[in-house]
Amino acid sequence: MRRGSLTSAVLFVVSVACFGSASAAPLILAEGGQTDYQIVVSATEASPSERYAAQELVQFLRQITGADFPTRTCAEARPGKSIFVGDSVALRGIAPGFRVELLGREGYVIRTVGDHLILAGGRQR
Repeated sequence: MRRGSLTSAVLFVVSVACFGSASAAPLILAEGGQTDYQIVVSATEASPSERYAAQELVQFLRQITGADFPTRTCAEARPGKSIFVGDSVALRGIAPGFRVELLGREGYVIRTVGDHLILAGGRQR
């Protein structure tokens, strides 16, 4: 993915997360250069593209918000607000019916569950 496309995708994700839908309360990912969110990615199940996406997300969110979003594995994740990148045991714990394999190679999901944000898609994308 070209850098411009990735930047656009991150801005879209932040917009969806911050403004949400009319029926859901908005998620405030960062305010005043501070965040309560962590980025969670599986240490054992994440594909290389999911690991890369998590790293890119940290960089772009820092540029956009000024906040440092810690990246943690499922085992390291703390209770509280999380951004889940890709499929993981921790994700299935907060969204038991979620099945990434139903998305196919090109499908993706951007969804909130309570105070959590889910960003997942085809395993190699």
